Amino acid sequence: RILDASQFTNLSIPKRLALLIDKLNEMHYQARWEAGADGPRVIFGRCPYAAIIEKHPELCRMDGSLLKNVLGKEVRQLGRIEKAQGLCVFAVS
Repeated sequence: RILDASQFTNLSIPKRLALLIDKLNEMHYQARWEAGADGPRVIFGRCPYAAIIEKHPELCRMDGSLLKNVLGKEVRQLGRIEKAQGLCVFAVS
């Protein structure tokens, strides 16, 4: 498995985010993270599921669950890629 939550154990949040971004980019998400006043945000510049995401929003929930499990924090989706355009943004609390 490319993303195994045990790899992230005992890491600080910034280190977890950096490792997470590396792993997501190996899966072609074009991911990055940025700090914010309300906490970090994880941004996907590309969604591997963009062609089918409108009919399968559960894939967004799957990505959110993955982020929550790896980061050990609540995650809320702020925006998603639609019609293969835009960004997918998750807020980490």
